[in-house]
Amino acid sequence: MRPSGKEIPVNDSLSLEFETKPGSQAFIMPAAPKILRPVRTLADRDKRDNWRWKSETKDPRLDYVRYLWDTDENFAGVLELLRVAGASNNNDAPPRGFSTLMGQVYANLGMRNRAMQAALDARKNDTDADALNALWLQIAALDYQQQNFDNAELVLNLVPADADQAQQTQVLDLKSRILMAQGKHAEAAALLAPVIAGKPDRNAPLGHLDFNYAVALIKSGVLQQGRAALAGIGESDTQPAALRDRANLILGYHLLREADATQAKTLLQRLPLSGPYANRGLLGLGWSEVWPEGCQQSACLQRALTAWKTLAQGNPADPAVQEALAAAPYALEQLGQYEAASAAYQTAVNTYTQLETRLQSQVQALRRGEFKQAILNDDYEMLPPSAAMKELISSHRFQAHAKNYRDLVFLQQAIAERGGSKQVQQRLETTAQQAVEVAQSELAEAIERQLQDTKLYQINARLGLLRNFNRQKKAENSQAVP
Repeated sequence: MRPSGKEIPVNDSLSLEFETKPGSQAFIMPAAPKILRPVRTLADRDKRDNWRWKSETKDPRLDYVRYLWDTDENFAGVLELLRVAGASNNNDAPPRGFSTLMGQVYANLGMRNRAMQAALDARKNDTDADALNALWLQIAALDYQQQNFDNAELVLNLVPADADQAQQTQVLDLKSRILMAQGKHAEAAALLAPVIAGKPDRNAPLGHLDFNYAVALIKSGVLQQGRAALAGIGESDTQPAALRDRANLILGYHLLREADATQAKTLLQRLPLSGPYANRGLLGLGWSEVWPEGCQQSACLQRALTAWKTLAQGNPADPAVQEALAAAPYALEQLGQYEAASAAYQTAVNTYTQLETRLQSQVQALRRGEFKQAILNDDYEMLPPSAAMKELISSHRFQAHAKNYRDLVFLQQAIAERGGSKQVQQRLETTAQQAVEVAQSELAEAIERQLQDTKLYQINARLGLLRNFNRQKKAENSQAVP
């Protein structure tokens, strides 16, 4: 990839090596979570780290590349890096730092093998150890996203033991998540235990490492210690608020399933009334009043009804709202308010029917390719609103295809603007189309899964309506008997 000439006409062939594995990772967080999963399944995609670099050779060309990347001029930076490389027949040794930057370009484009070769070249020629370690971590993260776990572990082993503390923490984080993705939760807990126990201040937060350690303990069967770890995160004033709320939600539902509704209620009451966990918190709070202990007293039912009626006013595309639509009339039915229950059940049936129609329309639109622009712009507000969609968008299997699509389109545009090879442009366009079709198919399948859940809720609401009608008639007949 070394074009010649001052104007950078790109006439060389371009080897595309986007190595995305077809396997999926089902990270599920439904209305009532059935499993625990580690945080940072997508490596802070919404946050841009500040570049930490220094000019070792005082080479202004490489400094300019870094400046362009700092200002989000990614493809301009790539072209500038190609200018540094020179013509394709240039045999001059590249300046120090070049191979590391080139490796970052390949890794950003998903070209794992080329990124690895550049990193190996950097190990011979470049002297910025921190920058090279960051590249190893980037390649390992790419392997993790593509579920190449063995390769990811091999690359992580290339990060030296004397790397700075932040990079050592990243290595530990990624290694633990690799183990958990493979179901090796006991090994992940054992890996993290020395770090957690070795904190100078036991209250000092390690954020996602603390959370993942608790998850690993619970999923490996060490329930008491895992619960205590989650509880500590939920009570901590030093942990990030989002992590505290997540810990309280997860532990609250876990205790509900373990028939400890009183403790679950205490935890769920800590959740704010707004935010990403508010709806699931309200749903669980209602169930903590009546399930699993089965309190059928009117006071318990009334408190559950209050939570569910509030939640039922929300967006029905949210699974927690869907469940509340059926749970609220159930509480009314148990309270003997049969007419109100019938009306609420009918409202639920109507809402599910409307939602089913809307979801089917969204699936058809995705199959027709109507949301390419939203994926290209990385603007997911333009996509159909759906809790299932939000879960998928944060998953690696979708992001790998979406990022490939964006990179290919922007690269094709950059080559076209400079009068580059038509053949290369056509190959880029074809490959980009394939990537976005897979991404849209992933979205459509996520909505189809939600569509099936909606149909089940609708069936339950219809059965509830029939049951409530029979109970109402029975009550009326018993009152009519002298």
